[in-house]
Amino acid sequence: MPPIRALFFFPAMLALGLAAGCREAKVTTYRAPKDTAPATPPAAASALPADHPPIAGTPAATSATMATTPVPTASGADLKWAAPANWQLAPAAAMRKATYTIAGEGGAKAELAITAFPGDVGGEAANLTRWRTQLGLPDAPAADIAKSVTRIEAGPLKIALADFANDKAAPPARLLGAIVPAGDSTWFFKLTGSPALLEKEKPAFIEFLKTLKAP
Repeated sequence: MPPIRALFFFPAMLALGLAAGCREAKVTTYRAPKDTAPATPPAAASALPADHPPIAGTPAATSATMATTPVPTASGADLKWAAPANWQLAPAAAMRKATYTIAGEGGAKAELAITAFPGDVGGEAANLTRWRTQLGLPDAPAADIAKSVTRIEAGPLKIALADFANDKAAPPARLLGAIVPAGDSTWFFKLTGSPALLEKEKPAFIEFLKTLKAP
């Protein structure tokens, strides 16, 4: 017959073992935070205008529809120029450095839009093609497009002056456009309006471009 102390010892040890096992098996739970919805991206700083130059690395058809794409304009000091007295400076407009309106005989009108953007903005050929497309002109070989370009200079500035016309449009359309690389930016001078008025103003437009001065 086992000693009485042994009879009490073994049940006591068994109880302690069970208690320890229960403590080790205790499961601790944590409340996981709910997933938060992604923040809504802020609206673009400015909408892509219809006549904005091509975006580098983006197909022309796509860039024309990117209405929410932020459009950076050239920063730093601006070019300087002297405009003819009959050109009227219009109120400031978004994305433009300046706008001039020109009135002709019989209610004819023309507008000069001046813009500037960082980099080469797709290159000269892409921008000449863009202007042709705006006039409704068909695609043409680069050599043919180059025939519509005159090279002029204003001090150190190298200017590509394009002259495009679409007599089959209703009404007929014409565009005189100048592409001017300046520092790290490219400036665009686009004169559009009545073909007859643009023909009359073309010499003044060329002289205007020759007054351009880099800061």
